[in-house]
Amino acid sequence: MSISSVNSPSPTPTPTTTTSLPSASQIISAAGIGLGSTFPVSQVLAGLMEVESIPLTQLQNQVAGVNTEISAYGTLSSALATFQASVEQLTLPTQYEVYTATSSTSSVVTAAAVAGATVGGYTIDVSQLAQAQTLAAAGQASTSTNLATDTGNATVTFTFGTTTGTGASSSFTPNTAQASGSITVNSSDDTLSGLETAINNANLGVTASIVNNGSGTPYQLVLTGTATGANEGFQVAVTGDSNIASILTYPPSGSSGGLSQVSTAQDAKLTANGLALDSSTNTNTSLPGIVLQLASTGTSTVTVAANGSAIETNIDNFVQAYNTLQTSIKSLTQYNSAGGTNGPLLGDPTTAQIQTQLQQILATSLPGTGGGLSNLSQVGITLNSDGTLSVDNTTLVQQITTNGSQFAGLFGTAGFSTSDDVSYTIGTAATQPGSYAVNITQAATQGTSVGSTALAASTVLASDTNLTVTVGGTAANITIPAGTYTQSQLVTALQTAINTNPAIQSAGQAVNVTQNNGILSIASTTYGKTSSVDVTGDGVATLFGTVTDTLGQDVEGTIGGAIATGSGQTLTAASGPATGLQLQVTATTTGAQGVVNYSQGYAAQLNSIVTAATTATTGSIASATTLLNTQVSALQTQETTLQQYISQVQAQYQTEFTALDATLSQLQSTSAFLTDTFNPTTSS
Repeated sequence: MSISSVNSPSPTPTPTTTTSLPSASQIISAAGIGLGSTFPVSQVLAGLMEVESIPLTQLQNQVAGVNTEISAYGTLSSALATFQASVEQLTLPTQYEVYTATSSTSSVVTAAAVAGATVGGYTIDVSQLAQAQTLAAAGQASTSTNLATDTGNATVTFTFGTTTGTGASSSFTPNTAQASGSITVNSSDDTLSGLETAINNANLGVTASIVNNGSGTPYQLVLTGTATGANEGFQVAVTGDSNIASILTYPPSGSSGGLSQVSTAQDAKLTANGLALDSSTNTNTSLPGIVLQLASTGTSTVTVAANGSAIETNIDNFVQAYNTLQTSIKSLTQYNSAGGTNGPLLGDPTTAQIQTQLQQILATSLPGTGGGLSNLSQVGITLNSDGTLSVDNTTLVQQITTNGSQFAGLFGTAGFSTSDDVSYTIGTAATQPGSYAVNITQAATQGTSVGSTALAASTVLASDTNLTVTVGGTAANITIPAGTYTQSQLVTALQTAINTNPAIQSAGQAVNVTQNNGILSIASTTYGKTSSVDVTGDGVATLFGTVTDTLGQDVEGTIGGAIATGSGQTLTAASGPATGLQLQVTATTTGAQGVVNYSQGYAAQLNSIVTAATTATTGSIASATTLLNTQVSALQTQETTLQQYISQVQAQYQTEFTALDATLSQLQSTSAFLTDTFNPTTSS
């Protein structure tokens, strides 16, 4: 069989090459094969198989090239993820709620800014510090002498509340949020030391200590409330032993002695820009986003300012991260005109699209900002011709100082309402930037229980008054202690008793109790169809007369002209460009409620682009990588098929050349025989 007669399948098409390949006859001729020579099978096979393997090598080079491109996509994805980390920081509203609060006179008050703070200044005038009540007993000669004189045990009871007035004209209103408590004193602890230990161990809200005043009867028992505030004063009553009563009773009865007051329980009294902000402690949180720590009486100016350095650092990090991303993309897509290695993603449409989208966002002004900051150049950030960003920090700091509240909208997602009764809560991926008119057709309301009978100016509760109050479906048994109450005192006692009830607190419920011309009303602090209050029990007739319950209603209306769904005071756009826009509506009347401007800032948009590119299964990079992996699989299948074909050809060549070699050997033997026969060697 001749070499040219080998039947072989057509290999999978491969890219053409301009290389001139030797033919089988040329390879054999070059090997010096002729009659009378030994056939070099290995040499010839090696040359032939090198020719046959050229398509396989080309396929392998193709696979390597595609794998390099896949690896480059991994590098791009990693660079985008690093960039996204800095971008996400700028989408968080908390990154722009960074404020500092400073006090001009820290010896009077110190200040700290927390969530909810806004830029502003306050003149703080502290006229009184909060303090706890302190009572002192008469001095005793010894701390270990038994004090009881009567038989049996003495009961010492502490009752907490507010004392109004002084002397015989004073009155005491119990604190319904602080339960009274008692200790029992017997012969084992009726000494001064025993009383100190018993009171401290009882944890009633009073601490006891013994001081030495240096007199002939130096040991005094001093009682101090554990909490400050006018409502945390306390009285002490003693039954069971007249001598213990003469030492510990407060207020004292006549000339029988008893405890004397060293300091009164009082609230802190202060004003902020003239507005009274009294508090039961020296830590005052009345101003939104500001914590005041009172140290002494006096006047100080508290200034709240945006912490520009934190915002500036975040933006500088963003610019640096963006430029690093651009450097990575440039490396992956570069063209080497000098004949070196080009970038693996040169001319790649997916990479080009991502880069173009990022640059287009940065070069475009933002809609929906309501006249606020709308482009990067306003804050000193410039998009350069080479695709990188640069920042003028002088301009940036100036804008942070003057327009710090607008940075959240410039970089993150933000909404600005023109109505005080409508506030932006959140937008979604479906919410389009723009201006949306808000119209309310039903204001949100609270569930209420309202009485029918007016209270007297002074109400006497001869015994504990019991009610069952159900708030938002959670029922609680409420007790109001016996006593004499004004209308306002009864309102406070009822609200405190309900809101401090464990069942009500655990359910996350609370109420506001008010009175109008003596008629009590209880309103849930929640709004909407699930808001409800119901009052029953023995005390209803005394306090309310007949009770009328009314369920709350959800807010209803439109956003941008499209019907929105309501839940309590939350109104959410259900269709149209504003879909997903969520607002809190506190309006109590219906009608037009201004306009909400919604914007998606630069960081928010960039974050969306990066997310769309890098999402694990559906992102553009994942799609491109999947396609490349499919190509690799197809090329590898061709490799396998071609390898099998080459192996078959090699085996066939081996068989034919072995047979040819044998034939040549036979011919050489025949030639030698004929030569010897017809041309024998002549002997000398």
